[in-house]
Amino acid sequence: VPSGRGRGEDSFSPSREEIRAALFRLFDWADRGEKTPREVLTVGNFADALLLYLHLKERGDGRAENVLNLIGRGKGNRSGRGIVSVRWDGSLFADQFSWDRPLGRWTDIKKLIGDTEKGSPQFKGRCGRCRWLPLCRGNMRARALALTNDIAGEDPGCPLLDSEVYA
Repeated sequence: VPSGRGRGEDSFSPSREEIRAALFRLFDWADRGEKTPREVLTVGNFADALLLYLHLKERGDGRAENVLNLIGRGKGNRSGRGIVSVRWDGSLFADQFSWDRPLGRWTDIKKLIGDTEKGSPQFKGRCGRCRWLPLCRGNMRARALALTNDIAGEDPGCPLLDSEVYA
C-alpha cells in the first residue's frame, strides 16, 4: 500500500496484469495443496477474493458459491466503518495507512466514504460503478488516496478487468 513516504510512488506498484498473473499462480498453488489444504491471505486488496470467485465460477468449480458467501461475510474494506485509527491528539483517520489525511470527526468519515450498506456509496471511478462494491466496499482506500489524492477515488490496485467490474 503506497502510503507515508511511499505515497504517490505508483512506479513500484505492479500493473493490473501483473497482479492478476500473480494471483492466478497463487490460486493454482493453493489448489494443489497436496495433503493439506493451503490458506492464503492477500492483504490490502479485498478484490482478490472476487477474482478467485470469478476464476472458480468460470471453471465450473462448485466451491465458487461458498467463496462468494465467505466474501459477503467478510464485509470487505472496513476503513472508516468498522475500524478507525485515532492519533494521540484525537485526530481520526480512516485506517493506519492514511495518517497524512485526518478526517476530523466520525460523521465526517461517513460523509466521505458513504454508506455502502444502505446503497449510497460516494466512491468515484470504477469503484463507484462496480457491481462488487457491496462486497469489497472500495478495496483499499489508503491506496486510492495515495495514488489519486482522493480517499473516495478509484483504487488502482483492483485486479478485476472492466468486463468483470461492469458485467
